[in-house]
Amino acid sequence: MDWTDQENEMVMEAGKAGGQYLDDIGITDLRALDRAQYLVFLRAVIGRMGELRVGFRANELDDEIPF
Repeated sequence: MDWTDQENEMVMEAGKAGGQYLDDIGITDLRALDRAQYLVFLRAVIGRMGELRVGFRANELDDEIPF
């Protein structure tokens, strides 16, 4: 899948949310997470990506109407 540079930046930013969760629980090895912890980690990353994507789409759609 070809992603734009801006989308790649959003993914990196979303990853920080997952990293913050791992820091909060004191585990940095994903293999050490149990199912519930892994689910929260994924929700942190995917949830943040969704937030960033909404902002990206809003900016993308903020063009002047041509008529």
